[in-house]
Amino acid sequence: MVMKNKKGQAAMEYLMTYGWVLISILVIIALLISSGVFDTGKFINQECKITPDFPCLTPAGEQLGDVYKVRFNFTNALGYKINIQGIELTDINTGQTITNTDIDITGGELSPGDSVQIAGNFEGIAEGDLRTFYLTFEYFRVDGGSVYQRTVSGRIKTKIE
Repeated sequence: MVMKNKKGQAAMEYLMTYGWVLISILVIIALLISSGVFDTGKFINQECKITPDFPCLTPAGEQLGDVYKVRFNFTNALGYKINIQGIELTDINTGQTITNTDIDITGGELSPGDSVQIAGNFEGIAEGDLRTFYLTFEYFRVDGGSVYQRTVSGRIKTKIE
């Protein structure tokens, strides 16, 4: 009888030891995930995500004295002609926002398949910084007599060179 109790005690000690190890490992993994160690966004130099209807290409940033310029292209993939209005570009790191009057835009009216380049100047940054921008713009569908407004937003991430 005494032998059976010893085997049960050994089994319980085995389960308890490995149980605490397993709990410790789970806590460590949870701490690493919450600290952002596994965030792949920190390693990406460039990304441009608006919507599938507006594919975004070639985000770039360059330093020009004490200002920096961010520029990118996106294409009208909607299948109908639009007129772009109400552009706003915000630097998420500093909170600085530029709007239509501060943004260079080539070609405000876009036919299907046409691309537009958007560029804007921001202040207070150093070369080599990685910046994330939030883009919002409105567009009007121009199709015969029907005109309606839509708002689109996206994220642009680029390294200042």
